[in-house]
Amino acid sequence: MPQLSAFEAVSPALERVTSMLFRPFRWRTWLKIGFIGWLAGGVAAANLNSFNYRAPSRGQLPGDWARALSKVIGSVHMGNYLWIIVSAVLFFVVVSLVFLYLFCRFRFILFDTVITKQAIIRRGWHQYGSQAGRYFGFWIVYTLLSWVALGAIVGVPFWHAYKSGLFHGDNALWSLFAVIGSVVLGVILFAFIAALVRVFAQDVLLPLMALDDLGIGDGWSAIWQMVVREPGAWAGYLGTKLLLSLAAGLGLSIVLLITGLLLCLILAIPVAVVIFVGIALIKGAGTAGVVIAIILFVLAGVACVACLFCLTLVVSAPVVVFFESYSLYFLGGRYPRLGALLWPATPAPVS
Repeated sequence: MPQLSAFEAVSPALERVTSMLFRPFRWRTWLKIGFIGWLAGGVAAANLNSFNYRAPSRGQLPGDWARALSKVIGSVHMGNYLWIIVSAVLFFVVVSLVFLYLFCRFRFILFDTVITKQAIIRRGWHQYGSQAGRYFGFWIVYTLLSWVALGAIVGVPFWHAYKSGLFHGDNALWSLFAVIGSVVLGVILFAFIAALVRVFAQDVLLPLMALDDLGIGDGWSAIWQMVVREPGAWAGYLGTKLLLSLAAGLGLSIVLLITGLLLCLILAIPVAVVIFVGIALIKGAGTAGVVIAIILFVLAGVACVACLFCLTLVVSAPVVVFFESYSLYFLGGRYPRLGALLWPATPAPVS
């Protein structure tokens, strides 16, 4: 099987896009693949975080306006709203966990879809249940550790500078800039490392778990061995994928803008009819007419949003297939079990 470079993997990935979406061409396939890709990488990046704010005391806020603001903040009894805050945080955490779980399940479904060239959600859902569960646990631990690390990168320098009295000297402004500069550098380094972890977890760890049923530790050990053997090839893969992502994002934005405007023009006539009917009901049918008009407006708004959402799914389908195929073709030459699925052996002719 061929061991493709970062640039050589582009051509077979485009060929797979053509074979899956254009031979034959079916709107249903486009919509289903767009939906799989949406849950496999769109909204499903859950963040499990909470915010803690402590109002400063009067002595910490100079000036009359600051003292007035501190008085207003101090007059708010947080205990009266504690149940609302707790409910909101719990709701956010639950929704984030649900989308994170769907993200993990649909990443395996997307892998199965591209490998088999068949968008069958049920098959991927049942076939990779145990692997997706371990993958889900990994992302929970990784997300929590990421927020702890980010909090330390941002909070520790400011806290150390505050405790040491760095902001109370003659050069407090320059000291503040120095601390902010170090924090910005730390955040940039953290974002770079987090991006690397995310790329390897999605593009390499997931196929290893899907095909060999590896655990998280064994999977990362296998990834490390691959990268150590060919550091230049993997660096080229990461750089090429970054450039392709930028180009695809720009192209997708332009296509969505054009098709969205066309869809708005198509929907303009039925929306105008709904508005006209609603206004007529409001003027001539009393309270019942107002209720019916509101229902019509709500249904029309939901229908427009649904049409725009479906348009986004359809337009994004080629991008979803291409990037999943691109990562698999690059990895396939370095992972024989995956390569055997991408380049199946031709059966010997019967004599």
